[in-house]
Amino acid sequence: MRESIGGTWTMQIVIVFILFFVAFITLTINYTRAFKVKNEVINIIEREEGFTYSGSQNMDDGAGARELIASYLTNNNYSATGRCPVGWVGVKSIAIADADVDTNYEVIDENNKRNKYYYCLDKIQVPIKDVANANLYNYNTRSYYKVRLFFKFSIPVFGDLTTFNVEGESNEVYFNWDHITMRKDDDYKPPQVTPIKCDPGYTAVDGVCADNTPPSKPKLELFRPVVNDTIASYCLKMSDSTDQISSVITYEVLIDGEWDTCAGGVCCYSLADANTNYRIEGRACDSSNNCANAQRVIMMNPKRLYIWQVYQYLRATNGDTIIGQPSDSEVSDNLASASMAQNVRGMYNSKEANNYFDNLGSTDAQAVVKNFYLGILGRNYDAAGLIANTNTYRAAGKDALIKVFVNSEEAQIRIYRKWGLGTGTV
Repeated sequence: MRESIGGTWTMQIVIVFILFFVAFITLTINYTRAFKVKNEVINIIEREEGFTYSGSQNMDDGAGARELIASYLTNNNYSATGRCPVGWVGVKSIAIADADVDTNYEVIDENNKRNKYYYCLDKIQVPIKDVANANLYNYNTRSYYKVRLFFKFSIPVFGDLTTFNVEGESNEVYFNWDHITMRKDDDYKPPQVTPIKCDPGYTAVDGVCADNTPPSKPKLELFRPVVNDTIASYCLKMSDSTDQISSVITYEVLIDGEWDTCAGGVCCYSLADANTNYRIEGRACDSSNNCANAQRVIMMNPKRLYIWQVYQYLRATNGDTIIGQPSDSEVSDNLASASMAQNVRGMYNSKEANNYFDNLGSTDAQAVVKNFYLGILGRNYDAAGLIANTNTYRAAGKDALIKVFVNSEEAQIRIYRKWGLGTGTV
């Protein structure tokens, strides 16, 4: 009797041990299987660029992630179900025929959170991991997916005891076409970065100290004016700008509302017609695109340009010499004259022009005549005209010579009238 009772207890211990061993093996096998299924579901989502379906924009093979997942789960006899978190999407059926049916996918809320689904997924928009833009989320289609599947814990004889969850996350998907609403990652916490301290003249931009000091204002000058019976053109020169940080200076000029780069600080342009009035601005920019506008703004039209031309050639040896240019006030004063002939006479009688011609003297008669050609007619001299006008200058002086040029048919008709400068004789 005693031996019989002892044997019974031994048998019960063996049975309990076997049950625990079987339960452990079953749990391990089911979990491993569920983990493998979860990984394959995530792989399908990544490979198909989202939870896509056969009607998605990027589907070339006629099947999307929904169909492939349903086919995979069905063929692997997956049948476990469980509850999904609020805000996730629950899948009610894994039948292939239901894969493209929108009603097969439910957004979990308070009304259906106790329902059971075959698997769950959540689509989360990827945030910008940047302190300066911590509240922003970049590309609308850049997201990652959370997936939850279920596995059963069952023991032979006893059957299914409970169900466990297994979850995982996909890598980022940049261009998805699944029309699943993305949620922001509410748990995202931007990294705390110690602010960068920059030296004077620099500002921290995207974690790097960037130059924020503009160069000094450049000098803007107009030279090489040409106004004759065919063209009205000019050149601009910018110079004298320096930068404490960057040694690279680029000069630009604003023409017709657009900034044009001046290689070497020199740009040349033509005027389209007699009535157009241009506002010309210049600026100097450093290598960090910090810019400083010139202190001077030049208003330019044919009449202004002609005044510059006459002043420069009557004050200096040629129009390329910057010291020959008039001041802005002198240009404005001459604009008040209705007759360009009288206007030219006034420029000729200026102190600077008289000093220049007086210093030349009659021995440099050809130089005087050449400057009159360039200043008043806007062109180079011809041989016969040079000889005749040189003789006039030597015989009758500057007053007689300037009347020849100002009152000539070429100046009166081909230049003054053409560009609307105002005719008249002196």
